[in-house]
Amino acid sequence: MQALAGSALLRKLVSAMILVDIAPRALNWPGSRLQRLLHTLMEIEGAGYGSRREAEEHLRTVEPSEQIVQFLLSNLRHRQEGRGIQFGLPLQALDAGMTHLSATTLLPPFSQPKMICDKPALFVHGDRSDYLQ
Repeated sequence: MQALAGSALLRKLVSAMILVDIAPRALNWPGSRLQRLLHTLMEIEGAGYGSRREAEEHLRTVEPSEQIVQFLLSNLRHRQEGRGIQFGLPLQALDAGMTHLSATTLLPPFSQPKMICDKPALFVHGDRSDYLQ
């Protein structure tokens, strides 16, 4: 019931949408590039590395883009207790959440038909992005 009320409110507040690198399609999480990157970050946290350089070398084994490597490492921190490094993100929670989201679909038939937005929408696709195909 709360979702339906939220959807009704959203339809009143939203007159149009611009979506950047997001599409109303099923999320292909298992085996995806994003999942591999997240699991690599989890490996880095568990490896006991003491430096950013070690983490960077590990991450480069799965990600060739320097920009993406540096972006992902921007959340790297030294552990407050003990030796090693960790990310400032809840990686396990992100993995569990994405696994749950990939089991749901944003494609018809919708689980809640009242969630359909009939407002104008512009979908923006980045030239180097593989999110929208």
